[in-house]
Amino acid sequence: LISVTRTRELTAAFERGDLSVVCTDPAATDSPGYSASATCVDYDTTSLVYLGFNTAKSPFGSPAARRAAAAALDRSALVSAAWSGHARISALPIHPASPLYDESLARQLPAPDDARDLVTQSGLSGRGLTLIVNSENSSRVTAARLIARQLEQAGLSVSVSSLPWADYLTTLSAGGFDLYLGEVSLTADFDLTPLISVDGPLNYSRWRSGTVDRLLDSLRAAPEEERPQAASELCSLLTEQMPITPICFKRGSVLSRWEPASQLTPTRANVFYGLYE
Repeated sequence: LISVTRTRELTAAFERGDLSVVCTDPAATDSPGYSASATCVDYDTTSLVYLGFNTAKSPFGSPAARRAAAAALDRSALVSAAWSGHARISALPIHPASPLYDESLARQLPAPDDARDLVTQSGLSGRGLTLIVNSENSSRVTAARLIARQLEQAGLSVSVSSLPWADYLTTLSAGGFDLYLGEVSLTADFDLTPLISVDGPLNYSRWRSGTVDRLLDSLRAAPEEERPQAASELCSLLTEQMPITPICFKRGSVLSRWEPASQLTPTRANVFYGLYE
């Protein structure tokens, strides 16, 4: 066990063999690069990557327009290209491994093959749109550019604006965008209150619903056996109104050149879970 304070020192210590195991987010803004020869074991996290819509202005003031754009996303291609597979695709803002995830609801959502027809029906064809993304995170920039191409294949015209973090936040707060690519670390109970509640501090979509706060309260207060139903009701509203559309939940990685580490079964709460075995 040694103490390292900088990314460069951490990387060098691992490459020299001074460190046996490191834990990393492969898609973090400041993620160091490690040798490809290291053994990698991934673990699930609650970090949700999503596409947000500006619901306060045209064209995404319409739920039909938001659903049409959301249908164009090929999540598998996005996860492969932008996160090198270190993520779990998700059509709902709840992790697919959670008992709260409604698989039947997720299967009802339209697929990319339906997107062009939906775009035409919603009057979006040919509309020029601006998608903003934080320029410091290369994974999200890659994803934003691919999302733009997927939307263009459905009949839209999308310009990607990669902004430094401070400018990105300023633009979000001012509403100077049509779409934005965001990421949020949810709590273990997948409470979406900051992201979608009427007064949520992360509700950059400016979405307003007369029922969402009640449904959020119901989910938080529901006994364990009633939570799946409460979560399904909330997700039904979100898939109908589509203020945001989930893309994936990122995965963290445990890297090692120590062979026994390949047998670890890490979790978000304890990356060394199973070490005693």
